[in-house]
Amino acid sequence: MDSKFRPHYFKVIPTGSVHFRVRHTNDHYSWQKPATTIHNIILGSLWNDQEGTVTVTNHNTGEKASLFFTPYKTSKNFTKIKGEVYDKDGKVTIQIKGDWSSNYKYKHVDSETWTDVWTLPAQILEDNKKYYGFSTFSLQLNEPVENTAPTDSRHRPDQRPRKRQGGRGCSREAEVGGATAWTEKDCHKLSATVVQLEGGPRHGGSVPYVPRRILGQ
Repeated sequence: MDSKFRPHYFKVIPTGSVHFRVRHTNDHYSWQKPATTIHNIILGSLWNDQEGTVTVTNHNTGEKASLFFTPYKTSKNFTKIKGEVYDKDGKVTIQIKGDWSSNYKYKHVDSETWTDVWTLPAQILEDNKKYYGFSTFSLQLNEPVENTAPTDSRHRPDQRPRKRQGGRGCSREAEVGGATAWTEKDCHKLSATVVQLEGGPRHGGSVPYVPRRILGQ
């Protein structure tokens, strides 16, 4: 990954490709991520835009899809996207349009009917500023779900007790891979140090906020 830091923005430029394989069909897809620019990182309200062309390739069939993300510097409608899907012979079969922040649509070249692929729920548009721009999906990423990989961070021994105790402390249930889970007693021992460093309890709770640098995570 490359990056550019300027007084008014921070730009992240992914390098390399992402690969995805569908097990039941054995289809193998790959694509490159667009560049992301975060504006007003020092002053003002944070906002970001995407730019560049993303090409998705099906290595089994030879089909490709090309999506163009309009950069802010060339258009006020910088969240708009447009794209096309090509068959193995390079012929356009499907057209794509939409807004990467709210909706996607597609239609076959021999049709006039656009079909919705994804639309952002209105509730997210109304409430996202209350949660620092996070969507409902983002806010639920730490919720436990069934059939996750054993390496999923939600299975960390210091996270499970936090959820059971309403986020207050943790217990030393096990040591996994040499990583020690903090106990409730350990957390309280550190509380006095944290209070001195941070200037008192935070978040309005009875247990002081413990920064990750103190917990060694």
